[in-house]
Amino acid sequence: MGQLNHSTVRARCAMCGRALSRPGRVVPGIGEVGPECHRKVQALEAFARAAGLEGSLYGGAWVPEDASQDALLRAQAFILRARRSGLRVEVNHVPGGAWVQVSGVERPKAFARAVDSWTAWARELEARAALREVARD
Repeated sequence: MGQLNHSTVRARCAMCGRALSRPGRVVPGIGEVGPECHRKVQALEAFARAAGLEGSLYGGAWVPEDASQDALLRAQAFILRARRSGLRVEVNHVPGGAWVQVSGVERPKAFARAVDSWTAWARELEARAALREVARD
């Protein structure tokens, strides 16, 4: 009797759908991603950090309803831009605030085009925050 050949099932990048030639990095809420898409995730992390919602990529970020207007505007900008960039963003309103979570990629082509935008948006949010701090002083 001959031996059975088990073909290995290649994992696919959760963002672009390409087969991974080696294990990728697991990004909670998105899945396993390859090296190119991991760079995209790093740009998205910078944008989320500037918006104060870095946790939204890793299980959820809490936005209290009594947060400053600046924090609420940054959160809203992140949610709108992330959705426009092809990401599925869930916002669950509960008494006292809302949980914001990125739960995957809905439109991979839009997501691929958005990487440069995230870096620019992150710089823009940081610059605006710095200007507001100077204005307060």
